[in-house]
Amino acid sequence: MKVLELEHYLEHNYKDLFNFAFSLLPDDLQAQQLVLDSVQVLLLDDNELIRACIEKDDFSSSNPLLKQVKNFLLKSIYNIASKRFSQIRSSIIVEGEHAPFYALPFEEKAILFLKHKLNLNFSEIEEVTGLARVSVIEKLNSARSDLATNLGITFSLGSISSGETVRS
Repeated sequence: MKVLELEHYLEHNYKDLFNFAFSLLPDDLQAQQLVLDSVQVLLLDDNELIRACIEKDDFSSSNPLLKQVKNFLLKSIYNIASKRFSQIRSSIIVEGEHAPFYALPFEEKAILFLKHKLNLNFSEIEEVTGLARVSVIEKLNSARSDLATNLGITFSLGSISSGETVRS
């Protein structure tokens, strides 16, 4: 892949990267900075991956190097955001329809977003978050439950406690 194709790939994936960053730190400027910082980390720290991408002349979506690049960027965003989140947690105030999501713990938000918005499999989520599969599954289930609770929905076998009963 040539340098311009790598640049095009990064531009093409900017929306996913930005949305993931924004899900972790709900501020446009912070999210943009996370994406820029993750690209800088890629360019500075992972020279082998960049070199392999530039040498390879395959820009198809089936190229495993491209998936590696995206996962590396997601991992960098996650790691940088986790440090920044602990520093600015008290200043983050989110209101409106997305407040129940942003009220989730940091790791739960990340895992829920990676699984349901970016459609990553458990192995990829493990790679991005650095958590073991058991922890990923536990936090995903906890995130789903917590989100439902934050939305005022409680689940039990056969019923939804927001007024309707699920009938078989």
